[in-house]
Amino acid sequence: AKETQPDRRPPTLCTAHRLHLNLFHRFDTKDITMAVVTRWFWVRHAPVINPDHIVYGASDMPVDVSETHMFAPAARALPRGEDVHWLTSTTGRTHRTRDAIIREGYPAITSTEDARFAEQGLGDWEGLTWEEALPGGEQHPFWHTTAEYRPPNGESFTDVIERVHAGVRHWTAAFRGQDIVCVAHGGVIRAMATIALGMAPDKGLSIGVDNC
Repeated sequence: AKETQPDRRPPTLCTAHRLHLNLFHRFDTKDITMAVVTRWFWVRHAPVINPDHIVYGASDMPVDVSETHMFAPAARALPRGEDVHWLTSTTGRTHRTRDAIIREGYPAITSTEDARFAEQGLGDWEGLTWEEALPGGEQHPFWHTTAEYRPPNGESFTDVIERVHAGVRHWTAAFRGQDIVCVAHGGVIRAMATIALGMAPDKGLSIGVDNC
């Protein structure tokens, strides 16, 4: 939120032990309708190291994984077993966060990359400061732009919602009735929460997402 605006955000989502989303499939066996639950556990990557406060969006950035105690709750809380499948985005910061969780005691796992879970691409703004990218100031009380605004050669938040929804549907069908852990980004988790809560995209921008 802007410093000049009162903080009206609801309680933040994420770290893995705070948020999981249940996705239901319905199928019919004779006259009995049964529900199969596929559980998603979302983890936002570790804090980005960004001393110059540049706009980075989908660009890869280093992350600070030195505070090992930050990852221990996720290592304890995330589900384990053969029916648990891990996903990450294509950026290194999600991989380093996954590895930090493993170092804190989670069993070694393999994970699958999916570009649909990448952070919002901010196009020509990436590498600039926010003052350079938006010299007229921010356009939304909880984010820099409205949900529909698409930066030059970039994506809008509504674009992110569409691709995240497609990715979730794909993996839910692939791992039906199992658990999925996805190490992703603030914009991705905000998009999924917007879908799950049935919120309008501009309202969804008010959802805060903490780093792991």
